[in-house]
Amino acid sequence: MAVFNAQDYPEEKPESFVVPKGLYELYFSEKEMKFSNNGTQYVKCKVTMNEGTRKGKYFFHNFFVWNSDPAKEKKARSWLGNFFRAVGIESFDIDVEEEWSVILGKPFKGDVDIDTQPGYDPKNVLLPWGFHSLTPKSVLEQSSAGVRPHEDDKPWDDKKIPF
Repeated sequence: MAVFNAQDYPEEKPESFVVPKGLYELYFSEKEMKFSNNGTQYVKCKVTMNEGTRKGKYFFHNFFVWNSDPAKEKKARSWLGNFFRAVGIESFDIDVEEEWSVILGKPFKGDVDIDTQPGYDPKNVLLPWGFHSLTPKSVLEQSSAGVRPHEDDKPWDDKKIPF
């Protein structure tokens, strides 16, 4: 029997994956609908770096587009709208998990910051107002024409976000 003694091995921390604050080319590589501890539904997205020596590094961003507080929900949906405009998405049904796949793989420039909350390791965060297009508007308008419109879209339907 081999006895393992932790004191025989020095403590090692993994290399920090926190990137400096700045504007980076990014894309969402994965998404998952989840529920917070208080029952609020949100979409957790893996944000992957798409340039330079940090290519392939990632962090997570949450879209809390459902909220019992109408003001918080409106703010979160406007942030999602910023992303939509940056990548040329017109609309999709945010209540259908499969439709969230439309956000995957679309490159954009994103403002990345560092969150340093007491008691937690520093981590990267995507600033919600910091989505920027990589594509000239005329090309975006042409490519977004292929997005399937919703047959039942109504301007007052807050479950769909038309742009």
